[in-house]
Amino acid sequence: QEMLDWLDEQSPGASALFDPYRPSFINAPDRPEMIDLLWWLNDRDLMVLLATNNFASAQEMLASRYLDSGLVSGIVNSALVGARKPEPAFWDVVLEAVACPPSSIALLDDNEANLVAAADLGMIAIEVGDDAGPAIAELRALVEP
Repeated sequence: QEMLDWLDEQSPGASALFDPYRPSFINAPDRPEMIDLLWWLNDRDLMVLLATNNFASAQEMLASRYLDSGLVSGIVNSALVGARKPEPAFWDVVLEAVACPPSSIALLDDNEANLVAAADLGMIAIEVGDDAGPAIAELRALVEP
């Protein structure tokens, strides 16, 4: 609820865009398994980007929550790059930021359109459902077969 309240402070009514009972960025603190996954990836010296469709005003909060804590290596925020997932221009920015071929990138997302677009570019697309366990297991198997 804290995140939804913050979102409404930034942009009144914006929290109505999110379902607080469905896992997503806005209620990630309720999903400690995803935070644990980020730390696990960092322990393996893998680059982790937060690629998000968000508001420009959320950038400071995103940075303090994910970047400053060391959970991610960088943030690609749609509002700051002028393109949104699943648009090709958004993925161009991601690919430039990671400087590696799409086949070595794994996208974890809950949006089918984003997953399809990433897969079409050659990325590994892993759907995160209400139970993140299968997605986490799939990614861990890719990292440490």
